[in-house]
Parts: sequence; C-alpha cells; structure tokens
Amino acid sequence: MVAPAHSPVSLQMRTAIVWFRRDLRVHDHPALTAAHREAERVVPLFVLDPRLLDAGRFPSRNRAWFMLASLRELREALRDRGGELFVRAGRPENVLPRIARDVGAEAVHFASDVSPFAMARDRRVTAALDGIAEVRRHPGNFVADVGKPATKQGKPFVVFSPFWRAWEQLPRRDVHGAPRTLHVPSVRHSLRACSGWTRPAVARLKCASRALNRAVAGMM
Repeated sequence: MVAPAHSPVSLQMRTAIVWFRRDLRVHDHPALTAAHREAERVVPLFVLDPRLLDAGRFPSRNRAWFMLASLRELREALRDRGGELFVRAGRPENVLPRIARDVGAEAVHFASDVSPFAMARDRRVTAALDGIAEVRRHPGNFVADVGKPATKQGKPFVVFSPFWRAWEQLPRRDVHGAPRTLHVPSVRHSLRACSGWTRPAVARLKCASRALNRAVAGMM
C-alpha cells in the first residue's frame, strides 16, 4: 500500500535523495517531483543491488544490458536538466544511510512497491534511515494504488476478478511533468569517491565483460 506522501516537511529543506528503482525516468515521477519542489538540492541515486543481477531466480544477460541502457538514458535526461545520476553498488540498507550522511540529506524519496521482495527491502531501508533522514514514499509504479482494494472483511482479494472490479473504481493519480532544472550538492566529488563498483556483478553473467565495465565506468 502506498504510504501518504504529504507528511510534514520543513520549508527550509536543503538536500533530498531520490532513490530510483524500477522507475528509471524523469517524466511522471512523483518522488522526483516532490524532492524537486521541497529541496534546494536533489541527489538522484540508483543502488545496484547484486541480488538484482546474479542472485535471483532468473538471472539474465539481456535484463542486465537493458538496465544499463536505461540508466544511461536516465543519466542523460538528468544531465540535460543540470542534474546527475549517482550509481552505487551494495545493499540499499547499507548504501542509502551512508550517502544520506555524506550529503546531509534530510529526506529520501522513492516510489512504493508491492512485491514481497520490495516491501521487505523497503522495511530494512526505513529502519536503517531512522534518525538520519525522513523516508518519503510516493505513488509512481501504478496509476492507482494496488494495495487499496480489499474484501468486505478488510482482507486482500485472492480472486482476480473482484480485485479488478474494485481497482477500476479507485481514483487515478496525477500525472507529473519532468522538472525543468535540477541542482545537485556541490560535494559531487565526495559522492563519486564512495563507489566500490569496480567488479560489477554484471560481469559474472558471462556478458561481454569489457564492454560492460566501460559502460559501468561511465556511470561512476
């Protein structure tokens, strides 16, 4: 379920992180929109969790290539607006608190998700960020909140048809335009210094490792 995105924030918020996951775009990105509106500086961040590449049930060379191509496109879109994409390898619950401390981020924005893997990951990240930065969840992966429909007893549907009928009645979220400009912290060099992605898990998928390493190096 999508948690409320409009929790109280300081009007003087200076730096916020936008944690990109499977929403690698600048258009219609509620988390990016909120961070852009509320903070003076925005740190767009993608965390390359090794489990996404070579520890899942279906490791795929094509998926790895597609993800890297999507990251390159996102990086260019952010740079066109004066921003930057920072890519770090590791477990999100370890990476995000470290980056938040490094840049002095007051909030971490991201799109809520509903898969068991994503929900467990987000709980770990939320706990790790406690006392460091405010966690701000937003819609963004779905046009309506798929966690809302429930039976009369308040339980999740187990049959698709009644779930679909209930979902069709939900209000659709607003569509957001891409921000025209973005400002990243002046400590950009310190962000680049904490990489640790010198031997990416992608290479272990028996792809063309040299080409992938060049692509990865371009993201750091």
